[in-house]
Amino acid sequence: MDITKIFALSNKELNILIALKVYKWIPVQGNWWMNPSEQFNCSPEKADAWMHETTGIGVSYNGKKYTGYTTIHFNPSTNIDDAYELEEHIKNLGLQNSYIKALCNIVIDETWGLIHATAKQRCQAALFAAMS
Repeated sequence: MDITKIFALSNKELNILIALKVYKWIPVQGNWWMNPSEQFNCSPEKADAWMHETTGIGVSYNGKKYTGYTTIHFNPSTNIDDAYELEEHIKNLGLQNSYIKALCNIVIDETWGLIHATAKQRCQAALFAAMS
């Protein structure tokens, strides 16, 4: 996905793509813990929560354990704390150089802009880095 398409995304679309492409989370709906086989991999727009693999306590499904993250609390495009967590995840993936280059292309003034980049700009750069 090129940067111009990323710029055109709404906050909700950006959040969904961050969950799917950067975090590799699985969209789920309803009482996923009661019947995971019917609730996993729903349409991202209908998701009540996002699942991810865990080694800790979780729901067993297809031989793996999963735990969730409710969508109401996941808003990296508007919540700067979620955006900072996203940056740490990008670092853990080893994508920090691609991320910094993308962020430099998004903000106008590299020095001041990098320090004061919005949550949405940080998400746009993270998505570009993860999909490049």
